[in-house]
Amino acid sequence: MTPTTGQKLKKVKQASQRLCRSTHDKHIADMLSDNHENKNTFWNYIKSRRKDNCGVSP
Repeated sequence: MTPTTGQKLKKVKQASQRLCRSTHDKHIADMLSDNHENKNTFWNYIKSRRKDNCGVSP
């Protein structure tokens, strides 16, 4: 991999992470602003964040 290719890859990675994070933050903000209308969506999100994503037991 040439230095320019590595730099391009790094910039693309940073841009995609930034977009993903901002989209996630917007989704959470929308969900919190609507929590009075649909509390179930909010609590489902909280419940999903508390679970392990690991499929293999120790």
